[in-house]
Amino acid sequence: MGYSILVADSDQEIYRCITDIFSPLGVAVSWAKEGVQALNMIENYMPQMVFADIDLCPMGGFELLGTMEGKFPGIERVLMTQGDVESFLSRVKEYNIGTVLAKGKDFVYNDIKAYLKGLLEQNTFGLERYFPDQVLKKESITCYSKAKKICSGIAELYPGEASVYVEIAVDELVSNAVFHGVLQLSGLERECWCEQQTIPRQEAVTISWASDNEKLGVSVEDSSGELKKSDMLHWFENSAGAHNQEQMLVHGRGLLLVRKLIDRFIVNIECGSRTECILLQYFNRDYVESSKPVLIYDTNKNYR
Repeated sequence: MGYSILVADSDQEIYRCITDIFSPLGVAVSWAKEGVQALNMIENYMPQMVFADIDLCPMGGFELLGTMEGKFPGIERVLMTQGDVESFLSRVKEYNIGTVLAKGKDFVYNDIKAYLKGLLEQNTFGLERYFPDQVLKKESITCYSKAKKICSGIAELYPGEASVYVEIAVDELVSNAVFHGVLQLSGLERECWCEQQTIPRQEAVTISWASDNEKLGVSVEDSSGELKKSDMLHWFENSAGAHNQEQMLVHGRGLLLVRKLIDRFIVNIECGSRTECILLQYFNRDYVESSKPVLIYDTNKNYR
């Protein structure tokens, strides 16, 4: 069965841009100029993915995607905005939207195209999709002291003083995967954990990395599947009142720091099975947009 996509946007140029991405892949792309029309087309044609502009009228993008979550939970939802993504995070959390793109900007990047293709296929896992021509390097982490050396080595692949940001971000991802994903330690328990202690090999954290002429990429994956999309959106919003205040201060703060330091932060969640965090950092800073996308894929569409 072929894939189909619906673009709900009053701007035909956005429709053309998305068509340029997906038509070469054999994907049928349809266009709706406003929200009510889009909802009728969804009911009639059942596309696999819907792109919705935040400023649709009379039914806005949030309302359209919110209605879809209840009626068509299996359809992937992508929100687009001309404004700053950060300013909408409270509503993104309210409507449980995992993918938010800066309208017209993000679509030119190959990594965003690779992510969207994976989203359409309902599998965004794997660093290799962002480095199709590279051989990934991979290590299993059973001891945090070993991880620190690997993090330092990866950071050396990024030129200049900004390498320290890469090292901090990778270390945060590995630390969260080991202490919160695998060991599920509280802040006090973590302080008592010796860095030389080992975790069972079957529970090892996997770290992969690669680079090309554009960017450096790192993937950190654990087999716990403990991370939740709702928590990620909450931490991105950086609001008070987490369900577990200690977890918010330690776990959430680290992931929020990664989002602030890194150009692309992609989170893949298979609840109860595995969690993968991917970071992509560009070498040419002129290519970096100030408005960062939200890229969270959760295999369980019905889970909040």
